[in-house]
Amino acid sequence: MEDKYWHMKLETSLLSDNSRMKF
Repeated sequence: MEDKYWHMKLETSLLSDNSRMKF
């Protein structure tokens, strides 16, 4: 469960970073 939560958190942060770079 912890790994799953961490993975989701990581993906969310990556998406946020990508959005910042794009816009």
